[in-house]
Amino acid sequence: MRGVETGTLLEEAIADFAEALRRNPRLDTAWSWRGNARINLAQLKRSGPDGSRLRDEAIADFDESLKLNADRAENWINRATTHVDRALDLERASAAEAMKAYNLALADFGEVVRRWKGHAEAWLGRGRAWINIARLRRREARDATEPLKAALADFTEGIRIGATYSEGWEGRGSVRMEMSYQAARTGTDPEPIVRTALADFEEGVRRTPTDPHALLGRATARGNLGDIAGE
Repeated sequence: MRGVETGTLLEEAIADFAEALRRNPRLDTAWSWRGNARINLAQLKRSGPDGSRLRDEAIADFDESLKLNADRAENWINRATTHVDRALDLERASAAEAMKAYNLALADFGEVVRRWKGHAEAWLGRGRAWINIARLRRREARDATEPLKAALADFTEGIRIGATYSEGWEGRGSVRMEMSYQAARTGTDPEPIVRTALADFEEGVRRTPTDPHALLGRATARGNLGDIAGE
């Protein structure tokens, strides 16, 4: 029931934003907030045509918000994050179309780190986009060295400039796990890489003990080290 109630409230919020914009279409925050409401509603709808439609509509809202005010980092990050969500949907149907969406996300995150170099969220968001690209390449049996290097650099920078919670550490650990898989495929010993990944996951858990992604990453790294030791 709570999901139904939340969905109804979000739909009502979208209608209210639409009315506000009808009266004053130059309210850049209204465009941005309606985009956020659509993204939240898309999360409830999950995959499928409704979720895809809402993400497309959210991107259009963020486009309008940026036309009116390109000096808010949040507007760029919101659009970039939505492009990443859209890319994940598109991966099932077309890797080429997914890459187009990822490239749009990289451009938006890149604009933020160019203009606001101390914005940790943008560095971490771009790192996430890069690691998704690396995973897409791995599934296609393609080399993922360059996106993995880019992801590692972005997560490291995000951590350096102030990512105080677990996300940066968990993200960098995930990059290193992907690097270990690539190393194993090319005949290189993956153990040293897995150990550095484990150290990142452990730091993530230390900072946020309830983070399920950091916990899952730590468990995966430990399991892989156990497999390596048993060979």
